[in-house]
Amino acid sequence: MTQTTKAAPISALQRLKIDVELTALARQRQGMTPGIALFALKVAQVGAKITALLRQRGVNVATKAQPAAPQPGDGATPAHPQILDRAATLALYPSGEERLTPARRQKDNNAAMAVLDAIKARGEGAQATPEERAALAKYTGNGGNLVSKSGRKGSPYEYYTPKPIAQAAWGVLAELGFAGGKVLDPCAGTGIFSATRPEGVTVDAVELSDVSGGINQALNGNCTVAPFEEVASRTPEESYDAILTNVPFGDASMRGANALKDPMHQGEDLEGYFLLRTMRKLKPGGLAAYICPPRVVSGLGKKEQNVRYQMSLMGEFIGAYRLPNSVFQLATEADTITDLVVFRKHSREQKAQID
Repeated sequence: MTQTTKAAPISALQRLKIDVELTALARQRQGMTPGIALFALKVAQVGAKITALLRQRGVNVATKAQPAAPQPGDGATPAHPQILDRAATLALYPSGEERLTPARRQKDNNAAMAVLDAIKARGEGAQATPEERAALAKYTGNGGNLVSKSGRKGSPYEYYTPKPIAQAAWGVLAELGFAGGKVLDPCAGTGIFSATRPEGVTVDAVELSDVSGGINQALNGNCTVAPFEEVASRTPEESYDAILTNVPFGDASMRGANALKDPMHQGEDLEGYFLLRTMRKLKPGGLAAYICPPRVVSGLGKKEQNVRYQMSLMGEFIGAYRLPNSVFQLATEADTITDLVVFRKHSREQKAQID
């Protein structure tokens, strides 16, 4: 009879440490060379460490009838493919701790775009090789006026979330009571929130850029490449357990014709639209965490104040962390200040009283 163990509750910090160890072990296992002496033994040893960490992480792991360690060329599937795949994918993304110059970023971006073209040329359903996945994960967007695929300089605001910030944002949601479910990331970039998601979480990712969205799809397997306005107009309200995203920065003109694809909030700036529209998609009592410009919290303009007022009618402002400008400097050379802002959606009873 198969037995399971139940782990004691652990803190967000402990979970983060365990995930880092899992990532390192997955990378170690991936780098082993089949055919060398003691290959199966080494795989089994690493597998035992992973199993122990999974138990600490709260995953029920069978103690008997475990499959034998995979032999070279036998095509065996790891005992926990979903978890190992996620850990291996996460390991591909830049650490966020290495300084990347514009020249280095442009070189990595060019390589990733070439790989994406090669995958598309192989036809629908083509999968990226491990080497291609590694190249795709180094794409950092065109923030800082890097040259895009079209040959034009990119948006000055296109800076993707560093890995440590994405992991910390999930930790904040967990500390506030989020225990899993369906999460919306409406401007998902290359998918760092999908790659860092905890166990028991599914992410519905939406991305406007066909380059970033294609990379996200290749790495994480779940990304709708389309304007969020188009997706929002046909997605049921109150259908997500949480929202986690890095909202795009910019005024209403940057939405262009996409603003007309959704009848709601058509005159809002980029961040205002994403904040207000995603709150409508959140279930009552659900949590929403946004990385956004400081003006959302402290801006004194009429538009900023109106967005705060409308958000207060839909949810409670839990609080915000103001992040230093060094957060994005290493990965993108961007000298920009951002906030991590958290809301909890009002219950239906609270909303009725407010109305």
